This record gives sequence, C-alpha cells and structure tokens, in this order.
Amino acid sequence: MSVSARPQDANPYTALEWASELGLPPSLPLTLEDVAARAALVDSIDPLIANVADGLQGQGQSEKSALLERLASLTKEVILDVSDDQIRVNISLRLWSGCSGPNSPEDRNLLFRRVIDPRARTDPIYRAGVDAAPAFKDRRAQPWSFEGVPADSPIRV
Repeated sequence: MSVSARPQDANPYTALEWASELGLPPSLPLTLEDVAARAALVDSIDPLIANVADGLQGQGQSEKSALLERLASLTKEVILDVSDDQIRVNISLRLWSGCSGPNSPEDRNLLFRRVIDPRARTDPIYRAGVDAAPAFKDRRAQPWSFEGVPADSPIRV
C-alpha cells in the first residue's frame, strides 16, 4: 500500500502488518460470526491498541511482544473456540483494523477504493471487521455513515 493512501493514523495498517507476520487470515471463528460479538471484541481491545504512545509503528520489539501478549490474554475470554494465542491475536488485529477508519465521505471514498475494498476482497477477517464497524460505532454512540462508500463495494453487498 502506498504511503499516500494511508491516513494520518497508521495504527490500522501497522496492525495489519503485524497480523500478516502471524500468518494468513484464518477462518472467522463461530464465536465471532455475529456482528455484535465482533464489535464487542473490537471495543474491548481498542484501548490497548489505539492508545499506544507513539503509535504501533513506534514500538520496539519488546514493546510489540508485550502488547501482543496482552492482546492474547485479553482475547482468551472472548474468542473461546480458538485456543492458539497467535491465531486469536491475528484475528483480533485484523478485525480491529477493519473497524478503524476515516470519517469524512471524501476520505472514505478514496480509502475504500484504494485500500479497504481490495483488502476486504482477499482477507475475510478484515472484511468481517469492516462489516462490524457500524456496530462498533453504535456501541460507542459515535456517528457513522456509508456516505462515500462506493456503490460497488463488497461491504454494501
């Protein structure tokens, strides 16, 4: 992905890079098939990921390892049907990345065309996160809109 396609907050892209380092996108577990369950998971891990000082990109290897271990521990009680820590973390990072994103219609249109839709077509866990974004925003009483999302986006299907 080109740097020009990235928003100022690089955390979602860094989280996807970290997830890719853990392996290919796994299957969506049964415990997360419900959109509300995905939104609840993202809501529970968001403070851990989003509030990292200096962003995810600024983390050294030991800080990164510690964050991933905390994420594995935190998700153990939520993703009950996945016992492998690495797979749970992979899923969680992808879902969180899919729920993060721009709010203006112009940014949304550009990023959906250049980044979100292409990724969603090849990464089912990321797509599940994008699908859960409205429920995540609703949980936090934050506004959201499909304005700017291309009509042919797989998210609209």
